[in-house]
Amino acid sequence: MRLREHPKMRWHGQPTWPPAFGGNYAGTERFPQGEQGTLRDVKISPSYVTTESLSLTVDFEGHPFSAELFFDDADFLKALYPKLCECVGQPISRVGDMEVEL
Repeated sequence: MRLREHPKMRWHGQPTWPPAFGGNYAGTERFPQGEQGTLRDVKISPSYVTTESLSLTVDFEGHPFSAELFFDDADFLKALYPKLCECVGQPISRVGDMEVEL
């Protein structure tokens, strides 16, 4: 099953893909929308919302942007992390196409 369609890509029952990227805004930059950008970094981060989240960083039009992915299933987060690390350097759209059998 493709990552973007996986039933465990949810937080409080809502889909968490595509990530909502944000970052510093200089007034002339556009934020990535949907599955735009190239994955540059993935980290497991402590979260104020839940125990842990996945922090993603992408490059888009020469600027870094970040997003946090929260999950209802903490075990899925831990299993997904190494798979996302293998995708560093790939377009986010390709990451969404990744087959995930977790």
